[in-house]
Amino acid sequence: MWPELSQYAEMPVIGIPDWTTIRQQLPPTGTSGLSLAEWALICGARADSLSLAFLWGYQVAMRRVDAAMSSQNLSAWCVSESGLSSLRAMVTEFDPVAKTVTGRKSHVMLMAQQQLDWLYVLTRVRDTESLVAVKISAAAEGIVVIPSQKTQPFVAQVPHAAVTFTNTPIASDFYVDNAHAVLNRPFRFWEDCYVSLAFVGWFWRRLPVNSRLVLEQSVAPWLSYLATADQEYDARHLRHSSALFEELDVLASNLPADAATQWQQDKMLLILGERARAALRVRFSKSAER
Repeated sequence: MWPELSQYAEMPVIGIPDWTTIRQQLPPTGTSGLSLAEWALICGARADSLSLAFLWGYQVAMRRVDAAMSSQNLSAWCVSESGLSSLRAMVTEFDPVAKTVTGRKSHVMLMAQQQLDWLYVLTRVRDTESLVAVKISAAAEGIVVIPSQKTQPFVAQVPHAAVTFTNTPIASDFYVDNAHAVLNRPFRFWEDCYVSLAFVGWFWRRLPVNSRLVLEQSVAPWLSYLATADQEYDARHLRHSSALFEELDVLASNLPADAATQWQQDKMLLILGERARAALRVRFSKSAER
């Protein structure tokens, strides 16, 4: 179901670095009456930039990693390591005796800005290839932040930095075995969904009223699908998401000049997602032919 966004269209937009207000818009812990997909759309409609729409969509997806996360907390899913050829070869290690993590993650959002509350880290158990997920306070001992020297080509207001851990203690209330299958693979799916929907909310607010209905009609089937979706890509998801991206590009001609410029720059995030979805479509097609 498409949420009633008209009320949000009249509210002031929110922008980075208004971190207090940004935190207040995050989904509450527990049941709120709105789905996470609807939260992503609504947050996007309040964002003054696609950078913030991305951040909010990402934070909605983080509620799939930890549904018990406090409502106003900002967090990051920490997986990437430079030069990593296989997740099971990652350098970052968890010591199950000391309950600490040592290693390095290459891309962690907002750490240089000191705005994160929690890091959810995919890590290898020491001396094994087993992958687990642990939770670390962003203010924990043994963390060093290494800001990037390069400007991001898109969503530049949400910069990423490398982070190193040295015997960094984990929180006691979160630990997940078999974490790639249980959390990492599903997170990539939900991140794609919710970031795309937050972009839609941002886009919708900047369209003329007579163009909004076209976008609403394009998104409605996808929202219905997500209400019952599993945590994996399938052919229906790929059809809906690709059709939506094409519709956004068509409707972009109706955006105000400043919004159109921002869309052309930051839509690259969705283009990268579409490339990944194209590879999945090929894989699904080959499977169907067998």
